[in-house]
Amino acid sequence: MRQMLRRMLEQESWAVCEAPNGQAALECVARAQPSLIILDMLMPVMDGFQMVAELQKHEDWRKIPVVVVSAKELTQEDRVRLQGCVTTILQKAPSAATN
Repeated sequence: MRQMLRRMLEQESWAVCEAPNGQAALECVARAQPSLIILDMLMPVMDGFQMVAELQKHEDWRKIPVVVVSAKELTQEDRVRLQGCVTTILQKAPSAATN
């Protein structure tokens, strides 16, 4: 999914910094503040909730729109935790391989 999104964005002339986990993503943000973050909640090293919390610690980073695209089934409590911190939440359909 990450590779597909990258290809689509690059075809539209977006510069993309792809990160395999939340810690690496924060390092990308520190090097060059992005116009948008597409965030999966299920990542190794640092999950999406931890990454959002880290973004909130930096005034400039709080302004970056965050779009959650995740297969994680978000509970109402999860959505409340993200409220005000993310722009939108898009639920990925479960893949046939996991059924």
